[in-house]
Amino acid sequence: MGRRWFGYGPYKPVMVGKLLDIFRVFYNFVEVGKNKQTPAMRLGLAKGKITVEDIVYYQQQNCSEFFSQ
Repeated sequence: MGRRWFGYGPYKPVMVGKLLDIFRVFYNFVEVGKNKQTPAMRLGLAKGKITVEDIVYYQQQNCSEFFSQ
């Protein structure tokens, strides 16, 4: 049978770290719980829920609109 190659598999440890960072940001800032708040909102780190589009198309000058001071 030959080798199998999975093009999207995280073979490098660096890629695993990057994937974990993405999941951590999604869990803390996008996904809401039963009380309609994200973990970041409960800790006072964010003013409201952040969408995936806000993360993907992030621009430095817009950060004050999402995060608490």
